[in-house]
Amino acid sequence: MEEKEKYFKLSWFYKWIIDNKVISFFIGMLLILLNIFLLYKIDFIFQPILSFLGIVLFPIVLAGLFYYLLNPIVDFAESKRLPRTVTISILFTILLALLSWAIAVVVPAIMGAAENFIKNFPSYLAEAERQGNQFVRDYNLQKMNINVDMIIQKVGDQALSLVRNFYSVTVSGIGGFITTATGIVIDIIIFPFILFYLLRDGKTIGIFLTSFLPNKWRTNSLNVLRDMNKQLSSFIRGEVLVALAVAIIFSVGLSIIQLPFAIPIAILAGIFNLIPYLGSFLAFAFALVVAALVNPWMILKVVIVFIIEQTIEGRFVQPLVIGSQMKIHPISILFILLTAGSFFGVWGVFLGIPVYAILKVLISHFYDWYTKQSPHFIDKNSEEE
Repeated sequence: MEEKEKYFKLSWFYKWIIDNKVISFFIGMLLILLNIFLLYKIDFIFQPILSFLGIVLFPIVLAGLFYYLLNPIVDFAESKRLPRTVTISILFTILLALLSWAIAVVVPAIMGAAENFIKNFPSYLAEAERQGNQFVRDYNLQKMNINVDMIIQKVGDQALSLVRNFYSVTVSGIGGFITTATGIVIDIIIFPFILFYLLRDGKTIGIFLTSFLPNKWRTNSLNVLRDMNKQLSSFIRGEVLVALAVAIIFSVGLSIIQLPFAIPIAILAGIFNLIPYLGSFLAFAFALVVAALVNPWMILKVVIVFIIEQTIEGRFVQPLVIGSQMKIHPISILFILLTAGSFFGVWGVFLGIPVYAILKVLISHFYDWYTKQSPHFIDKNSEEE
């Protein structure tokens, strides 16, 4: 038997195929792509599963988001000998009060600001046209042939087009809202239950899931789940805190320069900032549109506020809150967002980075295991010693 194994290791097949790292890598990639192709061809088998996930995905994602935000509070209260159930009940009461306040105060304020903007839009256009012409006259820019009226008209047409599209989507969406009302009710009912059990039994979920695995796999699998949990918690808590900081910075800065609708724009900036790197630029673009309808100097003021916000966020907020825990290059983040967004739309934009973090942990642990098991990565010098 040993002699056969010796001859096998001396054969060309072993030297060029089995003992070749490059060939082994490409064979592994080929098998992965083949599996993906087969899954694509039999996707109809998974349609019921995908339909079920489509129903429960939103409440699960929302519950997971709140779990990572509230779990540190529950853990801290438990360390002070306060039962987890009591702490969770208190937090649920606070959340209900905040939700009621948002529905009663924040939402009407934002809707009122939007309605006011649409109502006064013609006067904003007229004032922007007057300010633009005055700016050209004051600084003798007539020789540059700047047609302020045409520029303002184009901006107005684009803005009106956006408003019309918004209303058409809203009106056409009423029927869709009615048909999906049952799904919304299900989400509202399921979400608190999922969140409650996550907060109460979150520590034992990993142990429960690994209990179905063979004993020799449990420790490594539990380490994988813990690393995934660490990555997700770092990302979610960090992004929410950064979004809150961005909303505060924008609200202060835009209020100082007296930009109309400063607070609603700041709130949108905080929400948009949940999309890494792209969120602030989306809010900045919206602020520029409003500034363009006020006067040219307001555009410069908005640019200054944006530069200050980006400096504070990049130099202080991001390193302090998130640091280098995620260890993802900004170019990689942009690539992930664009790719995930093109394939999965809004869900892809919001979930692209967390899914990437999970896959990164899985691949990292698999690579560590493979390098320990595969003979291709064993140091021959250490073997001889």
